[in-house]
Amino acid sequence: MPEREFLIAQLPRLFNFPYRLHSVGWMPDHLYIHRNTRLDRLFVCVTLRTTGESRTIIDGRERRSHGAPYLSVIRPGTRMETIQAVRHDELFFSYSEPSSSSVLALGVESGRFRMTPAVETVLSALRRTLGALQRRGAADRLDQLAVRFITECCAAREPEFELDDRVAEAAADLALHCSDRINLTQVAARHGMSRRTFFRVWKRHFGSTPWQYLIDRRLAFARELLLSSDCDLTEIALRSGFSGSSALIECFRARFGCTPLEFRRRGGTAPGGGLAGPPPESEEA
Repeated sequence: MPEREFLIAQLPRLFNFPYRLHSVGWMPDHLYIHRNTRLDRLFVCVTLRTTGESRTIIDGRERRSHGAPYLSVIRPGTRMETIQAVRHDELFFSYSEPSSSSVLALGVESGRFRMTPAVETVLSALRRTLGALQRRGAADRLDQLAVRFITECCAAREPEFELDDRVAEAAADLALHCSDRINLTQVAARHGMSRRTFFRVWKRHFGSTPWQYLIDRRLAFARELLLSSDCDLTEIALRSGFSGSSALIECFRARFGCTPLEFRRRGGTAPGGGLAGPPPESEEA
C-alpha cells in the first residue's frame, strides 16, 4: 500500500462510537521534517521499522527515538522541531475533539512493544479495511480496529513480552515487507547479527524460525486476498510473496490442510494442518 493519509472524518458512520478517527496514515519508508510544527489533533503513532535514531525537540526538550516497534502518544498542542530525521515505516491515527479526550481518558501511554500475532492480525485487518473504504460501515470498522490495535500494542508491553531490540526490529521489518523477496542473512546483518545468532535469538523469543514467521505472514496475506478479492491464484501468490502458484499451494496445503481455492470455496474455513516453510538451508524466500 503506497504512502497516504486517509481522511476518515468525511466518511459516513453507522454508530456513535466515542473514539471516532479523524484520519489514518500509512507511511512506509517515511521521512518527515517538523519545522516548529504545532499539532492541532491527538496523534497515536506506531513506528513499525526504523533505519536509525531520530532526534526531535518536543515542547522545548530534545527527545531521541526509541527504536521499533514503538507506540507514541502525542497530545494536541505539542510543538515539534526535527533535528535529525531518519526513514521509517509508520502507521498513525489522529483524533479531533471530543474523541481525542476520550482516547486520552483510556490512559494510553507511549512505549516499546512486541509484534505479537494479535498485533499483526489487527494490522492486517486495518490494511484490508483501508483498501475498501467505499464499503458501508468502513469508518465504523476503522474506529474500532484502531482501538483494538492500540490495545494489542499496549498489551504486548507486558514484561513477558520484552524482546531483544534487534529481534523486535527484525520482526517488524519482516512483517511489513513479508511480500517482498527476503534474504534473511541480509536481514540479520542489517540488525547487527550473524545469521546463526539471528536464528538462535529468534528461536529463544518466538519458539520458531524466521522462515516460519515469514511464511506465516505471507499465508495470512494470501488468505486475505482469497477472501477479499477476485484475483487468480498466480496473482495472489506473487502479491503475497511466493514465487508462484505451486509454492503457494504447497505451503497452504501443509499449513491448513486444503488448497487455496478450496479455502476460498469454503468461505474461509479450513480443516487445519501442519507448519509450512522453505527448507532451513535456504538463503532466500
